[in-house]
Amino acid sequence: MLIIIMGGMVIAALPFAFHFGIFSKYVHATKEIKEIFVFILILTIGIYLFLLIEPSFSKNDWLSSVFHVISASTTT
Repeated sequence: MLIIIMGGMVIAALPFAFHFGIFSKYVHATKEIKEIFVFILILTIGIYLFLLIEPSFSKNDWLSSVFHVISASTTT
């Protein structure tokens, strides 16, 4: 269930122009690919740092730590 919620949070955090580009035939979604790549890179680094700093999450419930990083980055 956490994976579905995290997916929704990440999709909601993507730029509006990306969503518009997917559903419009005039604007292409590839213009925002750098922005999305940087967002995913920041998420990946944040998840890695969170697991590194708080080892109790990595041993017991690493998915919970991933959820907290995504939740904080998308302000949800």
